[in-house]
Amino acid sequence: MLRRIPTLFLCLLFAIALPACDSDGDGDGNGGGGGNGGGGGGGMMVDNGIEATIDGESFVATLVAIADLDTDGSITITGSNLATTIGIDLSQSATGTYQFNVDNTATVVRATNAGVTEAFSTAVSGSGSATITSISATQVEGTFSFTAGSLNSTGSINVSGGFSVNIVE
Repeated sequence: MLRRIPTLFLCLLFAIALPACDSDGDGDGNGGGGGNGGGGGGGMMVDNGIEATIDGESFVATLVAIADLDTDGSITITGSNLATTIGIDLSQSATGTYQFNVDNTATVVRATNAGVTEAFSTAVSGSGSATITSISATQVEGTFSFTAGSLNSTGSINVSGGFSVNIVE
């Protein structure tokens, strides 16, 4: 459980500090288009990214997408854009399906357009799972789907998606 606190702190830090960097101010982290050429943000990074649907809205980790392998064999997968961070903590770093519970948790922290930070975690309430479909010394891939309860109000969110991220140690 103590391992989950740093992940929640990291998620909160990204969600609070980064919305000010959204140059077009719509909270999606994309920064807007570039005149006749279009452009500016969005899209999954080749072989390194996280994409999800959060309550029906698209999420793409455009800022950070990494997996941290701990010495105890656990793994933390984190993805952020300028408004939202998804963190998944799994007690093992091997292929398989992991139900979210005390040892395996998922957290979403997001800043709203009103500047309010919302935090949700399966550690509070919720259900779901993450599946690691492939893992090597440098890359982890898989999917996730969960419902997470609010840390700062009532309610919950539904999240599903996939990841293919580089592992850092």
